[in-house]
Amino acid sequence: MRKAGPWIVCLLLPLLGGCLKLPFGLGARANPPQAPQPEPEPPPDEPPVVQKVMEPADPVALFKPKVNLTIYHLRVPAGAVSRSEDFWKHVDEQAIDIAAHDVLYKNGIRAGRGGLADMDYFVDLLERHPIQPKPVTYAAAGARLIELMMKKDVPAQILYDFDAQNVLTVRSYDASDNVFCIEFQPAPRKAGDVRVTVCPMVRTLRKRLVPVGDLETREIEYVSPEKYYSLNLHTDVPLDGFLVIAPSPEARNPMSLGHGFMVHEGGAEQLEDVVLVVPQAMRRRGKPTSNPTTLPGE
Repeated sequence: MRKAGPWIVCLLLPLLGGCLKLPFGLGARANPPQAPQPEPEPPPDEPPVVQKVMEPADPVALFKPKVNLTIYHLRVPAGAVSRSEDFWKHVDEQAIDIAAHDVLYKNGIRAGRGGLADMDYFVDLLERHPIQPKPVTYAAAGARLIELMMKKDVPAQILYDFDAQNVLTVRSYDASDNVFCIEFQPAPRKAGDVRVTVCPMVRTLRKRLVPVGDLETREIEYVSPEKYYSLNLHTDVPLDGFLVIAPSPEARNPMSLGHGFMVHEGGAEQLEDVVLVVPQAMRRRGKPTSNPTTLPGE
């Protein structure tokens, strides 16, 4: 019996409902197997949005006036200031620390703060007495230390001082100079105020050899020994005020610091020194703040 050709099988497929599977190569052309399609890659992550933080602009630098000091050194008859209640009732002695004020007073030095508005009053009181003005000292901003000569070429002296613990110390000096060391700088956290510090110093005129340095590089220097008295005299002075330094009534004792630095033997009477420390600010236009009344010696 002849085998049915492929064409007969094709005719029978409709009758069989297409359920017969033909071998590969017979009938309709089989579709080749398709390779699995790779899964689509997820879209790349979008770059994070960077929010630009606006930095605050640099603060505008405010103009800070430069502060200078003018120091008036006057010599008047003893008691004209130190024992004048009319003078001191216009001076704020509480501007000095209470403990420091007590130590200063016992050592023969009196200090306080006056106002420029009352300068005419102080000048009138001073001019009631003969005044021997000393050269005015001007200290520009940036000067770290001013040496105000109070007594020069003292041949010999014995001085005592009380410290903050009320301990008395006595020292003797040969030839020496007595100097007020004055420092000033802007007062911290007080715009416009000037912090003034005053320290008495005795500088011996007779130099001596002193070894300095370590053992390997030790040298010998010819120096003048100096003694500083820490009396804690410092206060903040506003631009509309000034600092007053004068002897206290305790300066009657010839061995007190007030007598040793601020009392002098005149030809017929004793004299005493008065120091006025006046801050001045140079403004943007180069105009200083209001100055006090012209004092003797300017």
